Amino acid sequence: MKRWLFGALAALCGTLLVAGFVALVLPAVVKSQTVKRVEAATGRSLAIGGLSFNPFTWLVEVRDFRFSERGADETFAAFAGVRTTLSPTSLFRREPVIAEARIASPYLRIVRTGESAYNFSDLLKWLPRIPRLSVDDLTVTGATLEFTDRHVAGGYAASLRTLEGEIRGLSSEAGRLADVDLRGRLEDQATLQVTGRVHPYRGHVFADLAVKLTGVSLPPLSPYSGTYLGYAVDGGQLSLDARYRIEHGKLDGENRIFIDQLALGRRIESDRAAGLPVRLAVALLKDRKGEVRLELPVTGRIGDLEFRLGSVAGQALRTLFITAEASPFALLQSRFGWAEDMGSIGFAPGSAELSPAEQEKLRKLAAALDDRPALRVALLGFVDPERDPDAYREALSREERMKWVPVRTVVGDPELRSLAEARAAAVRAFLVGQEQVDPARVVLKSGDIYMAPSQAGTAGSRVAFEVEAE
Repeated sequence: MKRWLFGALAALCGTLLVAGFVALVLPAVVKSQTVKRVEAATGRSLAIGGLSFNPFTWLVEVRDFRFSERGADETFAAFAGVRTTLSPTSLFRREPVIAEARIASPYLRIVRTGESAYNFSDLLKWLPRIPRLSVDDLTVTGATLEFTDRHVAGGYAASLRTLEGEIRGLSSEAGRLADVDLRGRLEDQATLQVTGRVHPYRGHVFADLAVKLTGVSLPPLSPYSGTYLGYAVDGGQLSLDARYRIEHGKLDGENRIFIDQLALGRRIESDRAAGLPVRLAVALLKDRKGEVRLELPVTGRIGDLEFRLGSVAGQALRTLFITAEASPFALLQSRFGWAEDMGSIGFAPGSAELSPAEQEKLRKLAAALDDRPALRVALLGFVDPERDPDAYREALSREERMKWVPVRTVVGDPELRSLAEARAAAVRAFLVGQEQVDPARVVLKSGDIYMAPSQAGTAGSRVAFEVEAE
């Protein structure tokens, strides 16, 4: 009995000694070695205010963490405190399993210093060495993300504050997805919400995220609009409703963009914006209420070295602007749901009279002009050199016989030019007279009256439209 009691007391004392070592000595050793190795590997200073571990509850606490910029004393990342509770399943999973983690007041500062250079670029080589772990329940409170762009002309800075939320079920196990729910405020005005499911570990990267950003003031973004669009922004607010899916290394995204009261400012010279028809695109997209609605898909391989979400979205926007210049009526057709080709009005050979079907097309065009107050149209009359001369000669002959005057048999360039001008005048008279379109927004334009239509199936006897921004 005494031997058994002595053994129990010895075991208890040993356990207390080990626990005391783990609780009092080991944290100091781990803290010292972590600081020493991280600083040696990264060239950045690291400070940890406190580190503690409770061997009975498996509670780990880290306080006053600060990781500096490389070669500078500015803070790159920090947090006030992290409380994590380890799970006993860590012993069987061969990786840390955290049952619960709470991160208080985390801070991250991102600085863009070049086209593809950031203040964290030197740390990317360490990503493959980060050990895998699982977190059943991660809660973030009071987070701040600051972004500075020193590469864009004029510079840009913004902050995302009061970021908070939860990530549940984060795991390195293939097929196990974490639920994400994060919320924050951009510049203390716009609201951000990110929800969805993710698996962030290499080899099985997956994400299905919904992103909602509401109320972003556009004038502060003038350094970007000046660089990529060639104009400053004097007014407007942007909201984004997006969905991004990453699977098997491929990104598919949908961006629904709403811009309210967009106002372009002064012209800014930029090689990247050379030739972009920005004012025409805005005039085509902005309705009479001052609203612009866009749907921009993005796609790409996230493993490609040249892939960046911002550049892919920018290319999609650039394509939209180029389309606005090359096929403005295609853009209007997608906005107003037109079934027919609205780029021209057809006429019977030899005639300048509008058919009922073409009048209906003009009514639709007038409604579009009413909803797009910054647009105007130029009218160009054309003739079909194969069919119009004979048909016009016959029409003139009928008219002259009715007036009992000698019949002319020659229809040359002057007569056909007069027919082309009469067609354009008929279209203008209908838009201005019957549909009450402002005369200043419907102008007549001259050109090669014999030019064949560029689109197959379009009549040569026609009036074509050119869309311009006022």
